Amino acid sequence: MLSKLHHVKSLNRLFEQAYINTMPFKSILIVPLVLQFCGSVGLIGYLWLQNRQEAVKDLAIQLEKEICDRIEHHLDQNLITPQQINHVNWDLMQVGLLKHTNVEATENYLGKQMRFFHIQYNKFANPKGEFLGIQQLHNGRLLIKEVSQKKGIGKLYVYATDSQKNHTHLQEVKNYDPRLENWYINAVNLGKPYWSQISLWENKPEVLSISSSSPLYDRTNKLVGVVGIDLILSHMRNFLGNLNVGKGGRIFILERSGLIVSDSKNQPPYTIIQGQAKRLSAVDSQDDLIKLTTEYLLKRFGSLGFIVGKQQIRFSSTQGSYFVQVKNWRDDIGLDWLIVVVVSEADVIQQINANNNTTLLLSIAAFLAVTQLGILTTRWLLKQILRLNQSTQKITSSLWKPTGEISPVQKLGILTYPFNYMEKHLQRSITTWQAKQIFLNKSLGNSQIQPRKLLAVTPVEIANHAHMNYISQQMLAEGMVAEFSAEQLLEIYRIYLAQTKQQNRSGDGKRLVVRERLSGLRALPGESINLDNLELPHSQQMIASEALRMPIMEESEQIDLAIATATDITQGKQADKLLAEYNRLLESQVKKRTQELLKVIHKLQTTQKQLIQSQKIAARGRIAAERANRAKSQFLANMSHELRTPLNAILGFAQVMSHDSSLSAEHQENLAIINRAGEHLLNLINDILEMSKIEAGKTTLNVNSFDFIRFLGNLEEMLRFRAAAKDLLLVFEYAPNIPQYLQTDESKLRQVLLNLLGNAIKFTHQGTVTLRVRLESGDWGIENEHQSCQSLIFEIQDTGPGIAPQEIDLLFEAFGQTETGRNSQQGTGLGLAISRKYVQLMDGDITVTSTLGVGSKFTFDIQIHPASASEVKQQHCQDQIVGLAPGQPEYRILVVDDARDNRLVLVKLLTSIGFVVKEATNGQEAIAQWMEWQPHLIFMDMRMPVMDGYEATREIKAKEKSYLDRPLQLACQCSTMPLSTNSNTIIIALTASAFEEERQNILSTGCDDFIRKPFTKEVLLKKVSEHLGVEYISQIDSLQTAVINPTTEIFSTEAELMWHLSQMSPQWLANIRHAAASCSDDMILQLLEQIPPEKSPCFQLLRDLANNYQFEKIMELLTTNAE
Repeated sequence: MLSKLHHVKSLNRLFEQAYINTMPFKSILIVPLVLQFCGSVGLIGYLWLQNRQEAVKDLAIQLEKEICDRIEHHLDQNLITPQQINHVNWDLMQVGLLKHTNVEATENYLGKQMRFFHIQYNKFANPKGEFLGIQQLHNGRLLIKEVSQKKGIGKLYVYATDSQKNHTHLQEVKNYDPRLENWYINAVNLGKPYWSQISLWENKPEVLSISSSSPLYDRTNKLVGVVGIDLILSHMRNFLGNLNVGKGGRIFILERSGLIVSDSKNQPPYTIIQGQAKRLSAVDSQDDLIKLTTEYLLKRFGSLGFIVGKQQIRFSSTQGSYFVQVKNWRDDIGLDWLIVVVVSEADVIQQINANNNTTLLLSIAAFLAVTQLGILTTRWLLKQILRLNQSTQKITSSLWKPTGEISPVQKLGILTYPFNYMEKHLQRSITTWQAKQIFLNKSLGNSQIQPRKLLAVTPVEIANHAHMNYISQQMLAEGMVAEFSAEQLLEIYRIYLAQTKQQNRSGDGKRLVVRERLSGLRALPGESINLDNLELPHSQQMIASEALRMPIMEESEQIDLAIATATDITQGKQADKLLAEYNRLLESQVKKRTQELLKVIHKLQTTQKQLIQSQKIAARGRIAAERANRAKSQFLANMSHELRTPLNAILGFAQVMSHDSSLSAEHQENLAIINRAGEHLLNLINDILEMSKIEAGKTTLNVNSFDFIRFLGNLEEMLRFRAAAKDLLLVFEYAPNIPQYLQTDESKLRQVLLNLLGNAIKFTHQGTVTLRVRLESGDWGIENEHQSCQSLIFEIQDTGPGIAPQEIDLLFEAFGQTETGRNSQQGTGLGLAISRKYVQLMDGDITVTSTLGVGSKFTFDIQIHPASASEVKQQHCQDQIVGLAPGQPEYRILVVDDARDNRLVLVKLLTSIGFVVKEATNGQEAIAQWMEWQPHLIFMDMRMPVMDGYEATREIKAKEKSYLDRPLQLACQCSTMPLSTNSNTIIIALTASAFEEERQNILSTGCDDFIRKPFTKEVLLKKVSEHLGVEYISQIDSLQTAVINPTTEIFSTEAELMWHLSQMSPQWLANIRHAAASCSDDMILQLLEQIPPEKSPCFQLLRDLANNYQFEKIMELLTTNAE
């Protein structure tokens, strides 16, 4: 064994001599590193090639799984949308927020659903045959399809729309009954949500669609209708086409029948059979791979209906090998599809080969980088080793020199010889140093430090007392205690005499004292002494000193000696005296300031008591003011009720009688006078009540969105004739950047502008009245749409008489008028005061500048918010309601009011339309009538004797709620409740209160709506339609015909009318033009009395126009005559 080891060692030695010692040093370092790197990379590549086929399969399966998951997610997200929309529509109809009778609202709502949820067709049909469908076209516009009872069941009207979703024109009319459609029939028969079969569009067979339908039932489980949504499945091809499965892969979705739902190659989903488009089956597909895959699935499973869950398959054909993943997808209401993903093995291998080439290039680059790094590292390392070798040879050149040629490897071995030599030399040096250190320590231990030399350099006085006897030797520190010599401090007892002031300092002091009384000697037994009150005499003065006495211990804890030190603390003592004096002075000043502060505190306490007393007085005043305000509000509320109640009867009967065509023109004129007088009185009442609300801080803004450009145009049109009557030029100047649509209180803004412009026209006799409108800064564009608000500035400038400076402050005071206003004897002096309050409510203010004889300029600004065209309510032409539309049920309405006149007005208005009406005089009668008759709607006056409207409303609503909460059997057996299907009676409050807070109180009691007296017929009937869904028959307002018909009946030609007018004097024509521009029918009627009898046709025409308030028509006729 030993011989074998010897032979091995001999071989290693020969190998080292033959190869290692002769190899370059760089090769020795680089070659092993490169060999290890190449071996690792080669081993990894070999293992990868061995597992290549398994990797291909795993990659294909992973790709197919990811694609299947994305398709599943897409189907879940898109096909659940119709069910959610149908469910939402169901809920809205259940709670009554969505009513099929309100076609316009339903149409807007379904149109918004299509925009938000990206659906193509939204439709609704009911058992009556009514139908509403909204279809989205490819250009984003909508088609509105409607079948209604109003236009005839069975007739489908198709309307085109513009970009704002408004009807533009009737596109076509055709026969259509939605109740015969499959989406309606199947939903009704199944009684639950239902998916229709996938179908092709008739005019576009390349479009596949599917319909989701849901039946809607009311609370009694009665069928209300069916909602349906059509989805376009053709869009799914774009999604599948964007999924990457390689050039040779395919994605397609099948029904269990084998018909294609969608595929990634975007092939036509239909085939033509006998001239008709039919859906395409996968086995008939023009795509070979889809056809081969489907045939293989049928061959393997026998039928597509047997595929369950997820199946992973691999098959081969003449075109190559493919990996197939089939996954079953279904939803909760009947859809059952197969998702098929086919991946070509060649595509996966091609991708892996591309990765192999990349890996090879990276390996070669890494090999080159490792080799280059090894060369650089070896070069640097060899350089350092050679430098170290040279340095060690210089050090040990005298001790050892190499002989012969030395190889690079042997150079490393040569370094060991110098280092071994230095190690031995260093060890000897350390031994020598340790010996010297021991010698020095021994010498230091034997040496003694001389106390006098040590104490001579110490900067304080030090006394060293030997422990061997009781007499100490005094030593002095130079310069610390002023001018003391060693003779003066020869004996230690002088220290004792210095620290005890009771002894005689005038003696020679040469006597000895006992050791226990000397502080320096007291330290010898081991006691530390600190004295801070020593006084040493010198030159007729005492030097303050501080002394410290400490014992010094030996190693054996025996006391070797005691050291005493003394320090001059004269300056410290003086500083202490100064500090004490300062403290005394500070204490005196603090005491003085404290006395002054106490005096101030006493004054503050007195002031506080007075302030508390003032606050109590103010609180009593505030309580009295609040009590007065409440009394004032109560008085105004009572006054409003007392004034509005008779006004309601006056104006109401005037409206009822105005529709009687049998009345003569004279009676019509009298009614017009009554109506105008009532309206004028109502405006005065409103102004006084509005000012009261402003003073009480109860006026609020009613912000709405409106068309600002149209608003200004209407305002200009309204005031143009009034200005023209006075030969004034009315100018409206708009900045180009003002917005068309905005949000603010339109009514209050109109009232402010009418006040300011009306005053300017009224007091200006010649010249111009100008309105300028501009934004404060910036432009109103797309970049401003997200701003919260912006300032809009109005300027009203006139060329009137101006306002005196001393009267400007009176302009905005309630009931305040200038001298010009008092001379005109018009107005109440509330207009400008109300206008300023309104502007301040809109976060602005009004300012005025005026010059006598030149004119005035009123400027105000308001804060506005952006609005869009869709937020602005469209204005429709006012039609006159003449009756109920046919085919509607009988509507029962109960009128509750203690005032007979008010009840009579409502009864006449409602019965003339066709409603069935009953009356009650108080709340108790109203409840009894409701129990017996069960009306659909109740008009409830809120202030009545016996039982007011508040209590009656609460009791009716409570009884309704308890009736609805009971089980059906108990409800039927209950004798105190009416057996009617109308379980929710609408209650609309009638009140003469003008305060907004009253509205909140009324609605909180349970009333469904609110109407303020006096009301108009249009407002009353509109409220009934809103709550009951009533449809009316209406005709265009006869006011327009009243303007034209008299002309055509009385005059054969317009030239004849102009001839009659031309016979009147120019002064008379100017006066009547002025009266028409001022909208004064009284003045017109007075001027008409001047028309001679032979021109009676002209008198009759102008009188009818004035009675119908057609002042603009009168101005037009007079202007045409003047031309």
